[in-house]
Amino acid sequence: MSKGPEMNPSETYHVPLGEQKRERMDELKGKHGREIKFRGKKVNNDVWVFGDLCRDKDIEMVAILKKSSKPYALSDSKEAETYFYFILMEVKPETVGQFTGLKDKNGVEIFEGDILGLYVRGEGVRRFVVEIGTVIRDVISRHGFIDKIVKVAITGVVFNWNGYQLLPCVDAEGLSDSEKMEVIGNKWDNPELMAQG
Repeated sequence: MSKGPEMNPSETYHVPLGEQKRERMDELKGKHGREIKFRGKKVNNDVWVFGDLCRDKDIEMVAILKKSSKPYALSDSKEAETYFYFILMEVKPETVGQFTGLKDKNGVEIFEGDILGLYVRGEGVRRFVVEIGTVIRDVISRHGFIDKIVKVAITGVVFNWNGYQLLPCVDAEGLSDSEKMEVIGNKWDNPELMAQG
């Protein structure tokens, strides 16, 4: 297998992507039930960028797939086709976070590293840091199993609060925890919010 060309994060790479391939990408996105995307802070100016995560050697980048504004052809063909292009931007690896598939009470997308606020009556606002991780829990077995309690590893979205790793829950009305919370910052831009619970 031959190695592709070296990537430069400041360049734009034009990649032809016909409508059939684009439709297949949209079909796969719908199949997984949520959009898979990442964010990270650009190395040169600390601006957040969003898109697909790709790696080139030791550099982590976010690649944003954008549709070109006008159809154009890469050859002398009389038929111009619509092409898409990638813009690769180098980001700080420690700031890379995945979209959780959850939104807060205002419809804001929740990413790894976000800090969520939840108003608790009599306590004020609790702050949670969002991670994607694995939590070990004791679970009561079904009747007839040998062990009455078993350890289960659950991987997914975790809300960290005062040393506890909490999993998103749904209340009796079917409302998710995240739909009661609000994104109030993130651990890179607002580290002071992590100091109090």
